[in-house]
Amino acid sequence: MELTILGTGSDAPRPERPLSAAALRMDSALYLLDCGEGTQLTWTEARLNLASLRVVALTHLHPAQVLGLPGLLARRGQLAGAETLTVVAPKGAQELIVPLLLGLGVRLSYGLRFVELDGPVPGKKKPMPVAYEDEQLTLRWLPVDHTVPCVAYRLEEHPRPGRFDPAVAQARGIAPGPDFGTLRAGTPVTAPDGTVVKPEDVVGPPRPGRTLCWVADSAPCKALYRLLDGADLALVGGGWLQEHAEVAASMKQLTVRDASRICSRAKVGQALLTQLSPRLSEERIPEADALAAEQGEGFRCASAGERMVVATG
Repeated sequence: MELTILGTGSDAPRPERPLSAAALRMDSALYLLDCGEGTQLTWTEARLNLASLRVVALTHLHPAQVLGLPGLLARRGQLAGAETLTVVAPKGAQELIVPLLLGLGVRLSYGLRFVELDGPVPGKKKPMPVAYEDEQLTLRWLPVDHTVPCVAYRLEEHPRPGRFDPAVAQARGIAPGPDFGTLRAGTPVTAPDGTVVKPEDVVGPPRPGRTLCWVADSAPCKALYRLLDGADLALVGGGWLQEHAEVAASMKQLTVRDASRICSRAKVGQALLTQLSPRLSEERIPEADALAAEQGEGFRCASAGERMVVATG
């Protein structure tokens, strides 16, 4: 489970700060979270395989989240092996995106499947709704409080197999080599002395999957706490310093302090702030990092181009 930050900017791109987007890779599959202007370029710089992209999840239909999509979709159509792509977004996405592609003369060589999200916040006793699911993960969502219909996402990895213990396998007479792989795959093997060694003898119990959350724009709201609860890694839009708190509130966005405090209360393992305001200059990023770090170790501003393995918090 590897995350690549493709952009961290809000409203207007800057050379050192492309607009907000991130890509999650799990094995050979890729999942894109928002697609701001210029995502195609940062995607290429990150050397990600566009044909392997399965899902584009858009938080809302503002330019900073959507305008990179037409070019990215068009380029994907030039690649061999590109299969149907799922676009998950608030209601109205298909009505916006399909005419835009047609108006630009884009003819895709693969199918587009739209999953449009609409509805109230489910009750506390009901699970968060599912927007997408495959053999790797479940993508859940909740509506949040912004100036237009807007959602936030929780990507939950399915439980992982237990850890294989080579020392235990060797103690039971299994030599390193193909038999190790056979046991990892869940098939028993026979040791030289005739003893049958079962996978459960050398593989630990299943491990819980990791959780990644993606929040772009939102005012403080209860849905954020529920969505972020116990996440291993959260990327949260919170790019305003306190001196601009009134502006942030008028735009229904979070300040650095708001975002990091919510993540702390939700017991997030690591929080990276994105949707950084153009008013937050690069010279003041250390100040923002220090504010975020007051709420939790590993809380800081995200940097475009950085890549990390999502670890269990």
